[in-house]
Amino acid sequence: QPVPRELRPDLDKALDHIIEQSRRVTFGADLDNPDLHDLDISFAEFIAPYTEQPFVAEYLTMWSAFAFGCHPSDNSALQVLTWVAGYDNAVWTLDDAPATKFAQGTASLVEALAADSGADIELSAPVASIADTGDHVEVTTSGGDAHTARFALLAAPVNTWQDIDLPIDADSLKARFAREGLAGHALKLHALVDNVPEFLMASGWGGPLCWTSEQANFDGGRLLVGIGEDDSAIDATDPAQVQQAIRQFAPEATVRICHGHNWTADPYAKGTWTTYRPGQLSRYYSDFAVPHGRLYFAGSDLARGWAGFMDGAIESGTDTAAVLSQRLRDDG
Repeated sequence: QPVPRELRPDLDKALDHIIEQSRRVTFGADLDNPDLHDLDISFAEFIAPYTEQPFVAEYLTMWSAFAFGCHPSDNSALQVLTWVAGYDNAVWTLDDAPATKFAQGTASLVEALAADSGADIELSAPVASIADTGDHVEVTTSGGDAHTARFALLAAPVNTWQDIDLPIDADSLKARFAREGLAGHALKLHALVDNVPEFLMASGWGGPLCWTSEQANFDGGRLLVGIGEDDSAIDATDPAQVQQAIRQFAPEATVRICHGHNWTADPYAKGTWTTYRPGQLSRYYSDFAVPHGRLYFAGSDLARGWAGFMDGAIESGTDTAAVLSQRLRDDG
């Protein structure tokens, strides 16, 4: 159902506040600017003055949980405002902007990048340690294979850093950042469903899913994607559980098949897309791209702009590659 007309003024006040505060943020600029520290609080605290009306409280909670994959008490309002600033200070764009899809799937992009790079790629060879000897680095896999290079670039998710023996001090900013970890632990699933309205897009709070939307009409059914803030709420591969969750929005829905991946339990992810905890941007943002000796860092988790998106991974990789290329030239 649409937002009740009588509640729109209360919701608009909250959304206007989000837009107004997002104008303080320059997208891609330094987010640890002291002038922004008051925004690096939990989104729950940020919206608290506007949540007296239960509907508005539930809507804003859902909106944040859908976008960031955790309860709004766990994510930074500054990151939320950064996304809004990146969308030209429009709050509604978060609902429909991520709409472009690869015709052959994301794997086609990964394979094209790999082919274009000309790099030697080893699979099933997780890194156990990186050592900096002073004039080169030594990378050792969990299987005991060793690789030597002049420099190393770590692009693994921040939540996996503690599983690698890194040449950084335990009290360094990066080590502290890794110990805290990022907050995202979203539930995301796909389901082929019958008996749902055409072009369904629905959201709400109080169930395993806080948002669902039709992605395609497939084999006479509708392919839905669903997102929730807690990946332990249901088993995304269990049709009965997924059907019950979707019926929160479409009571007659019948699930044929469904699929999901628990990224939090995945040892090479340990979480979903980038979601900063309150205070992390103020404490660690300027250190994101700072190398430690011969070890450099990149990845969507460390992007200055679209952290959490492929755009952020490309941006961070491009920037770090330029810096490292110059270091290689200077190093002879």
